[in-house]
Amino acid sequence: MGMRFIIQSERDTAYLENRIEAFLRKMEGVIHGLTAEEFNKHVESLILKKTEKLKNLNEEAQRFWAYIHSGYYEFNCVDTDVEHLRKVTKDDLLAFFMEYIHPSSRTRSKISVHLRSQAPPKVAHVVVDAAQVISCLNAHGMTTPKAEDIEAAVAGGIENLEQSVRQLMVNQDGVEEERLEALIKSVADLAAAGQPGPVVENTGVTGEEQNELPPGNVVIEDLVKFKADCALSRAPQPVVPLETMRA
Repeated sequence: MGMRFIIQSERDTAYLENRIEAFLRKMEGVIHGLTAEEFNKHVESLILKKTEKLKNLNEEAQRFWAYIHSGYYEFNCVDTDVEHLRKVTKDDLLAFFMEYIHPSSRTRSKISVHLRSQAPPKVAHVVVDAAQVISCLNAHGMTTPKAEDIEAAVAGGIENLEQSVRQLMVNQDGVEEERLEALIKSVADLAAAGQPGPVVENTGVTGEEQNELPPGNVVIEDLVKFKADCALSRAPQPVVPLETMRA
């Protein structure tokens, strides 16, 4: 039995693993904060999901074949699960979570598979709307150039926006240098606001920690050696003797 997280993202894989650990640490407080009524609602929702009536014969066949392929032949596992769920308390859940799932546990174990794309990520180009530039010009009392000239300046990309607007306004008659510099500063702020920020709020990990795994994680370099060092687990056995299942 285990818990699995599958995440796909453009973020670094170490950052994603740190986010999972931060999420699990946060869940301790969430479980602590559950009222008796809220906990019972979660239990009942699980019971309803497990006892949901099968929609067709195919679903029923898949369920029974899963019991067979697992090697446990636990055909009555739904009834067993429901029976145990009705007895579970909030303290039981918290104790289980802290022993087997929480990052601070000394008895839990995990394996994390990092798949990194070999293709470089595509850089998203954010385009500032021409109407924003026009509003900026109006706010500084500047004479608005032709719409097509502004659109051409914006089309050059946010990295060239300041230079394009400066060149555009220099060609206007009677533009004071002080007012022009104030305008360029506003345009720079506008361009910066259009770019995606590198800082993610409320991550639970900051700075270099985001892309570095904490101490204690073992990097598996030789997969064959790792498999050879693992102890063989016991083969699955039927939960109840097969003789008792005869019709």
